[in-house]
Amino acid sequence: LERIERLFLQQSTQNRVHCWNHDVAPDYLRTKPTPEMEADEAQLDSEKNSRTFDQVNKQIVAMNKHLESLLNSLADNARSQADAHADVPTYNNHDTQKLVR
Repeated sequence: LERIERLFLQQSTQNRVHCWNHDVAPDYLRTKPTPEMEADEAQLDSEKNSRTFDQVNKQIVAMNKHLESLLNSLADNARSQADAHADVPTYNNHDTQKLVR
């Protein structure tokens, strides 16, 4: 740890760190998550372990049904738009005859 400003350190950290001191070292050398992150991870693990296989399986089946419904709805919408564009005539025979004469 030093208080001398290093150009290489500034360049490699995009001017966020000018010198390697006691203020920045713990943040960059941290190998253990912060207590808040550990608490969040423990909460997620407890929620994960409290659910049974049947509950998880039912949720997966329900979500798959919802996704299938959404995909079908999107496909129907795309089909109806394609049909609407296909029915629009690109020319008018009467106007063509007027231009030719």
